[in-house]
Amino acid sequence: MKETSNIFQSVYYKTTYADPEKVVEEPLIAFTGRSNAGKSSLISAICNQKNLARPARTPGKTRNLNIFEGQLNGKPFYLCDLPGFGYANLPRAERERLGKMIESFFLQHKGLLISLILCDSARWPGEEEAAIEKILLERGSGCQWVFTRWDRLNQKEKAKARSRWKEMGIASEALAVSSTKGTGLNGLRKQLTMAIQEYYGEAKGFSPVP
Repeated sequence: MKETSNIFQSVYYKTTYADPEKVVEEPLIAFTGRSNAGKSSLISAICNQKNLARPARTPGKTRNLNIFEGQLNGKPFYLCDLPGFGYANLPRAERERLGKMIESFFLQHKGLLISLILCDSARWPGEEEAAIEKILLERGSGCQWVFTRWDRLNQKEKAKARSRWKEMGIASEALAVSSTKGTGLNGLRKQLTMAIQEYYGEAKGFSPVP
């Protein structure tokens, strides 16, 4: 098995879509979450490329779906950086448009391998995150809660966050990460690599996705 870091170091920016229906790349790993949840920073950190996915200077500025491509033993896989949702300073019509775009993507994309729902570790996930999780569970698609900026919390705050996850019923699934400190990144790389290998039937004990 290849080292996971080598797999993601091959990733490069491919293209951008304004229409989710035009996204045909697969297998695809989606990164979703509120504006300023750290999606772009996490993609860059996973791939060990500082400026691969550049965060918008202003929250809510990213309005399109950015696609990145990598290779596993010569076979392609893709990462998708979705627009952030929930930014209050956007006009209502624009917030609704982005919400419908994100919902349409998760409902329709057939090559979706696994979706990472990102949330700042310091806050409680809201209705938007819960709605995305519901869609993914109903369609039988892989879903992983990822809590970012874990390094910014003190021990008391971390304990409170873990209690929050337990209340939500996701304590065993929640992954705490830090894009700046590297916390949790190796485990996330391994999980994503296994999902890609499973898709192509290269992981021991797994069968290809039909």
